[in-house]
Amino acid sequence: MPRLVTLRRLLIAAGIVAGAAVLAAGILLFSVWRSVRTGALLEPEALAGPDTVALLSFTVRTDDPGVAAALVHLQEMESRRKHSRLPPWARWLLAGSGGGSLSPQAAAVMPLRILASLDRAEDGHEWGVLVLSLSRYSDRIRSVLGTDPGKTRHGVAVATPKNPRDPYAALAGNNIVLSGSEAGLDRAIDRLAGDDQPSELYRTASEAAPRRAAGFAVVLNPGDRLERMAHEALGKYGIEALSQGQPTRLLPRDLLASGFSLDLVDADRARVEGAFLFADDHAAAEGERWVRRGLPVSIALLGLEPELKLRRDGHTLHVNGTLRGLDALWDRLLAGRLFP
Repeated sequence: MPRLVTLRRLLIAAGIVAGAAVLAAGILLFSVWRSVRTGALLEPEALAGPDTVALLSFTVRTDDPGVAAALVHLQEMESRRKHSRLPPWARWLLAGSGGGSLSPQAAAVMPLRILASLDRAEDGHEWGVLVLSLSRYSDRIRSVLGTDPGKTRHGVAVATPKNPRDPYAALAGNNIVLSGSEAGLDRAIDRLAGDDQPSELYRTASEAAPRRAAGFAVVLNPGDRLERMAHEALGKYGIEALSQGQPTRLLPRDLLASGFSLDLVDADRARVEGAFLFADDHAAAEGERWVRRGLPVSIALLGLEPELKLRRDGHTLHVNGTLRGLDALWDRLLAGRLFP
């Protein structure tokens, strides 16, 4: 459950990542073909470790009509504004998109995969990582990231930010890796080098999300860490969830994990399919009541309209359906807001 207070920093980091992707596109478009390499897109489990509580992955392809529609919609929406909120590199990347088709420069950097993970250790320490995995890349990207050859880990040069608000960065093969902390970046590089392995809980939850979709998300609750994170998140806004002086339960008891896939149908709609996993059948029955009451409310707070079907099978609660209202969500994210 990533903290809302980190949304703006995540968007800034995503902008830096995408800016580096545009550099790769520029290299291609200006025919510096000798420096361009190809690479396999990073698999999500490569970024997962024993303390991972959330992992998101989204693959962007030119032949995905939903992704193309969302990017074209973004360009058309911004073109109607007197002052665009997109940075210059994004305006250049999307310039020429329209009529349901992406611009040549946008198509040049695809396919690519965007991954984000959040870890929380037993002692409460948290770190997040954002990765852009490129199918075409160049070592020249390091010049944009500002990597320092004097600081390396597993042979990967690490960039220390000059501005405290900027993330730590590295180019690990064809993967641009960003983190808000040096420790987070080091952990990510270690995992890409094979030093860490996903937990069994991750493997179980990932099986609940069909991989045929472009988007993939896993949320894990080892040791009930998500419950503590939820209370801490409310506490940052001065909210205490109490009942008779005791903390109110915010999440279902014995919720182990959830895994979901997501496909963009168009700029406004997405298909979702996946499951919540509970410790036993009794916990799943109680969890179903929570999901039926709480999940639509939580989604509605994001300004989205859910149309979901639930089906309980033993300790697993299956969910599938659609989400509407994404077009307004893109607009809010550009403004650095998550809620309407």
